[in-house]
Amino acid sequence: MFQAHSAGFVPLFGSSKGSGWVSRLEWSPKGTLLAAASGKELLVVDRDGQLVRRFAVPSTATDLVWSVDGSRVAVSAYGGVQWFLPDGPSDAAVKTMAWKGSILKMAQSATGAWLCHGNQDNSVHIWKVKSGDELEISGYPAKVDVLEFDGSGRWLAVGTVGHTSVWDCAGKGPRGRRPVACEGHSRRVTAVAWRPRTTTLASGAVIASGVMLSDGVMLADGVVLEHVDRDRFAACMVFGACAAGTSVDCGDIFE
Repeated sequence: MFQAHSAGFVPLFGSSKGSGWVSRLEWSPKGTLLAAASGKELLVVDRDGQLVRRFAVPSTATDLVWSVDGSRVAVSAYGGVQWFLPDGPSDAAVKTMAWKGSILKMAQSATGAWLCHGNQDNSVHIWKVKSGDELEISGYPAKVDVLEFDGSGRWLAVGTVGHTSVWDCAGKGPRGRRPVACEGHSRRVTAVAWRPRTTTLASGAVIASGVMLSDGVMLADGVVLEHVDRDRFAACMVFGACAAGTSVDCGDIFE
């Protein structure tokens, strides 16, 4: 963790306060606390780099998300998802969503109603946070580590081989519903991003597949709006910072 200074960036928090591979960093909704999934721990530090809480995780932490109100942090590891209270009286998890498997990536809806995770066993597991009801979607052709909710919290995009499947999580959720398939790639989708306040989805894939913009949740099938040939692996993707989100920025891995 670094802070801008006249002399450059000054480190505020580093390896002396913890150990292990840091798989995920995320600021709280109000920007007052930073959570880190580090090794078999969940670390929470303030804006001055002071360690606020340290929580033990049963196995290596793979991802984390803050609750919408910023009162809780969920961390994933082999065996499920645990919720912790940074301001709570105990270091024990206040809620556990047990799932026997290796979790790779989590996503939470904007309303906080749904929490889902993509897994090593080619599946997506979806939880209704309040009730604990769960649904597993299996049968993907490869491990699932690309998934993201749109800004409304209704649509869940899951990147897979050759396309992105979009699930409708309105009302009682995706159970019994068929996803929309946004096609256009020839290889594995590695990044997705929703355009702010719209149902336009961008997806990127491995080398030779390019970048695709698809309005795949307004129609019965994915429709390619634009296809850009690129010579790089799209590792991450985000729409431009402007309010309209008129551009797509990609983080690349050169090969």
